Amino acid sequence: MDNIINNYDTSLAPTIDNIMKSSIQVANNTLKILKDAKGDLPTAQNILKNAFSDTKIAVEDIDKIKKVLPGVENTIHNIASKLRNLDEDAKLNELIKILGLNAKKEGDFIANPVNIKMNKIFSIPNYGSAMSPFFTTLSLWVGDLILVSMLSTEVKNTKIKNIKLNQIFLGRYLTFATISIFQALIVTLGDLFILRTYVANKYMFVLFAIFISIIFTMIIYTLVSVLGNVGKALVMILLVLQISASGGTFPIQVTPKFFQIINPLLPFTHAVAGMRETVGGIISSLLLKDALTLLVYFFIFLITGLIWKKVFKNMVEKFFKKFSKSGLSNE
Repeated sequence: MDNIINNYDTSLAPTIDNIMKSSIQVANNTLKILKDAKGDLPTAQNILKNAFSDTKIAVEDIDKIKKVLPGVENTIHNIASKLRNLDEDAKLNELIKILGLNAKKEGDFIANPVNIKMNKIFSIPNYGSAMSPFFTTLSLWVGDLILVSMLSTEVKNTKIKNIKLNQIFLGRYLTFATISIFQALIVTLGDLFILRTYVANKYMFVLFAIFISIIFTMIIYTLVSVLGNVGKALVMILLVLQISASGGTFPIQVTPKFFQIINPLLPFTHAVAGMRETVGGIISSLLLKDALTLLVYFFIFLITGLIWKKVFKNMVEKFFKKFSKSGLSNE
């Protein structure tokens, strides 16, 4: 009994007390849950009502879907079939491939398909300078043409006795050649200091212009001195042909076949080519070739003038007298 009493006080009584307290706590929690449930009951009822009504609507929608579904199924099959065909279409695959490319990179490639590395050997900085050999040569020819139109190729009222016809021919030529040299100086110095034309070798540019001016003077002077007004007409015809066939403005390869054939035969061709050497940069062999070709023209017309001056002298004088009587001559 003594042991039982001791165990009761130390073990049983505290355990029973804890159980009672826990029971009271559980009862309190249960009461709270019941109260909360009572409060939530209307909400639960509303949820059930809404669920019921929504279920009705859902059933109606399902009926509608059931009716429409066969048509939708057919449409989906058709679309799937078309998509399969498109998937097998090479054009579509190509289009997809193009759309997947980087537009900027592709655009840059199309704009510049090749990276060009330029190595300019005889560089001319602007178009005007590149055209200066042709127009300088043209101005020298035109200047000599105007010269023979303004000054007479014949020597009148000379006081020198026993003067030979060849001496008259050469003496008057020296007068024309001297004036043409000054013309060449004016043109080339104007190019360099007024127009500011780019020239690789300025001294050779001036000297070669003087050289071709002397050659042109011999050609034009001989034609006019030997043939008179007929010679002037021939000089004009030569001018027109040389503008077209010298390759001064466009490459001779793009001109008609006739101009390509006569191109090597014209003094303009070699004069322009030589002037280009001085502007862009000199290749000595090419410049020498052009200079020698022009010298051939000089000697051909010099010999022609010395020989044919006597032959055509009387004929030209008769023609000139009749032309003067016609009233059309300006002399």
